[in-house]
Amino acid sequence: ARFHELWCDIACRALLLCQPSSEELSMLIAKMDVLRDSDDEADVALAAVMTGALAKNAPSEFTRNTLLPYLEYFTKAAIGSRVHTAAITSITMIAKALPLVDSERFLWPHLLSAMSHPHDFQVHAEALYVVGEILWD
Repeated sequence: ARFHELWCDIACRALLLCQPSSEELSMLIAKMDVLRDSDDEADVALAAVMTGALAKNAPSEFTRNTLLPYLEYFTKAAIGSRVHTAAITSITMIAKALPLVDSERFLWPHLLSAMSHPHDFQVHAEALYVVGEILWD
């Protein structure tokens, strides 16, 4: 488990630094599809975190049209707390890639939903942290 967390951190930091071409974005989306369909919660969590990492340097249209549906899937699917937390974490980077109007329209409902379910402390705490990050900017 610890190895997978380290791999997830390294992969996402690399995605934050690179400027992927449209072909590379397509390849990364295909990899996210494979991870999303995995039976391993850690793989699905990696795909959820990749959603936010890809948003940093992707065009806003790509973020809006391609990444937001992934975020929707990861925040609404009953895959597990780890995946939901990873999706909430991704909102930080996606919010920075979209205009404020789009952030309010597409991202805040996920944060409000996560904050209104305090039975899962990790998801609740992550949502509060992400709200702070977004408001701080």
